[in-house]
Amino acid sequence: VTVAEVTFCNSISVAEHVVMSVLNLVRSFVPAHQIAETGGWHIADCVSRAYDLEGMHVGTVGAGRIGLAVLKRLKPFDTVLHYFDNHRLPESVEKELNLTYHDSVQSLVKVCDVVTINCPLHPKTE
Repeated sequence: VTVAEVTFCNSISVAEHVVMSVLNLVRSFVPAHQIAETGGWHIADCVSRAYDLEGMHVGTVGAGRIGLAVLKRLKPFDTVLHYFDNHRLPESVEKELNLTYHDSVQSLVKVCDVVTINCPLHPKTE
């Protein structure tokens, strides 16, 4: 059995996938697609279940390579960005991305409309 460490190889791809998933969920793309596939298309129906990401509070648990890449990709959507990590990012990064740091996951979850989890599962992150 071959085992390989592939750190750094797909951080950007994963971050882009996270952003795509957030947009998918917020815009209710899958239900709208299913309605269109079955021959129905009532724009009012779709719009009533879809939201704009703009202005939403979006947070990430974990601001390492992937979490930080997610935050960078969400900035152009005019979201309010939050993060929790065991290691606070440099002040310059927080200012550049207009990030709000939270000292607990509970604090972050209370104020966010969308939360992504971008950290490995181990006893400290359970």
